[in-house]
Amino acid sequence: MKMPRMMLNLGNTGRQGYLEPPADICDLTVQWIAPRQAARYLRQVRTAWYRQDLADLLEPLTLIQWEVNGAQALYHPFPDIAVAITNHHVVGVLCGYMNELHRCFFISEIAFHPSYALYREIQTDVGRSLVEAAIDFSQELGFHGWVGCADDMHHLQLLRQLGFSQHDDFTYRKMGYFS
Repeated sequence: MKMPRMMLNLGNTGRQGYLEPPADICDLTVQWIAPRQAARYLRQVRTAWYRQDLADLLEPLTLIQWEVNGAQALYHPFPDIAVAITNHHVVGVLCGYMNELHRCFFISEIAFHPSYALYREIQTDVGRSLVEAAIDFSQELGFHGWVGCADDMHHLQLLRQLGFSQHDDFTYRKMGYFS
């Protein structure tokens, strides 16, 4: 099955660069990016998110880009990338892998638009949408909605707020929407 080409709409400004995200999150949708298009798509997201004074807040997105670059170099399998979009703006990115050993979809990193760094309620809404998409993907993989993450993620506090609980010394897990 051929995946549709997913390109970031940078608007009609005629320039590439930082785009201010919408102040309110409405009609938030999550889309999965085809593995072979992920590097280009994430470069466009980084261009749209980059602003000199907010550059330190792009570390989670940089880690996601490193995982995609490592997959392109055949160091490991391609990660699954989901993006949260509202009003044609990407406001969140989730990166994860199928984890056969723990029978779950393992979230390796979540990145939010740096302008939302101080708005925890917006991060929670975007994070919830991305985690729900990961739960749906876990069900498609046959893992009954199990999702997990490591204990050294950037946004672990947010995931704990969304219902993740400690599974062992290094892993947090959640099953389904209501746990």
